[in-house]
Amino acid sequence: MSITVETLTDTKNKIAKLIDTFSLALKKKGCGPEVLDLLHRISHYSGEFFISAGFFLEKFKIPSIEKHETLKKEFVKELLGFQQRLEKGESMISFDLYDYVKNWYEEYLLTIEKEILDYFDNEL
Repeated sequence: MSITVETLTDTKNKIAKLIDTFSLALKKKGCGPEVLDLLHRISHYSGEFFISAGFFLEKFKIPSIEKHETLKKEFVKELLGFQQRLEKGESMISFDLYDYVKNWYEEYLLTIEKEILDYFDNEL
């Protein structure tokens, strides 16, 4: 499987759907197990996004590659912390996790995707 712009966008869309599902899950009582599952799925797709984004950032020599690497490490560290707390039964952090993931999506993921697409369009 090759990395394409469509791969990047498809992964972004999958993460967006998981965040929407997360929002709905928070309205349920005892949502801890579902939130943990969503966390694992978001982790999976964010990993795919980081790989695709990293590929394009390097390919087009986009200056934000260093920022991307730093934010990737920070994101992984934060998600691991949330996972550990959820596994200990701290379901009250679900709202904090949702806010964190939603902000990451809006502030990082959408920004990086736009930056890559802008460079990609200029290369064609």
